[in-house]
Amino acid sequence: MSSPRSSIIRFLKPKYAPTNVNGKEIPNHKNSKAIKVVNGTAAELPFPQSIKLSKKNMENTIPGHKTLDASTEINEKLIVNEIDETVFSKKCPSELIDVKDEDIVIWVDPLDGTTEYAKGILDCVTVLIGIAVNGKAIAGVIHQPYYNYKIENDESKIGRTIWGLVGLGAFGYKNLQKTQAEIENDMLNRNLTFGKNNNFIIASSKSHRNKQLDKALESLKPSQIINAGGAGYKSLLVLEGQADTYLYPSPGCKKWDTCAPEAIINSVGGKLTNIMGESYDYKKDVMYNNSTGVLACRSEVLHNWVVNNIPKEVKKSLTSQL
Repeated sequence: MSSPRSSIIRFLKPKYAPTNVNGKEIPNHKNSKAIKVVNGTAAELPFPQSIKLSKKNMENTIPGHKTLDASTEINEKLIVNEIDETVFSKKCPSELIDVKDEDIVIWVDPLDGTTEYAKGILDCVTVLIGIAVNGKAIAGVIHQPYYNYKIENDESKIGRTIWGLVGLGAFGYKNLQKTQAEIENDMLNRNLTFGKNNNFIIASSKSHRNKQLDKALESLKPSQIINAGGAGYKSLLVLEGQADTYLYPSPGCKKWDTCAPEAIINSVGGKLTNIMGESYDYKKDVMYNNSTGVLACRSEVLHNWVVNNIPKEVKKSLTSQL
């Protein structure tokens, strides 16, 4: 087993980074006066202190959805000292064992799906922590603090954490998806003409519908569209096979929205890129905005098909704004 001090896994060991603690803090703030709703969007959301813990004893760059105030005192009760044995038992891929700290950037969104959070649509709320090495998303944690909240009365059973590492796999999710071989064989049998079949499902934005998305959907001809909020939640729909594709052909998502989902989806053989099929760069000095949209699929074959069938005018509308 690789040494915890010499591998990227050390960032995932303390209870899947700070997401579990942060996830428990989110419900505590649900009725807080610190939350303001402006045009249906949550503004001035509280910033749970557990995210601050990820800076403790680390020299890595940690961009986040909110500005971290170095003068803020940390509630010692929120410090995570517990080691999760599930993560500890995993063997780090050899190429990641000797990664230098200065090559690591951690992208944090303490509350993804803020609009849905403000409206009480809690399934879509997630905490996202993505880890990039030399600009590539290689590890991610997605915590759903309200998972099963509609059907579970025992609060200790509400919420779940999904994590993944490229070269190792993903853990903590329900694998409802076919194997990669089954997906590719199914596509070959359908001759990649998804407009003619009954089970091509696309997940897309609930609150950001526009002309580019309408044109892309018209071209791709899905049998069903799931309108949902939160990049993390839509990525989980793809990961678990409830949707074939997550499509967002617009600027607006940020690097902290996609780093964790990209790493997790890539770790199971899928692919998350912009709508041109190009990977995003997660180095510390890049622009935060994902200006050329988001496309995620559980299969690389399906991903390539979707890229080729998104209209050129949709792609051009995004690249012309750069």
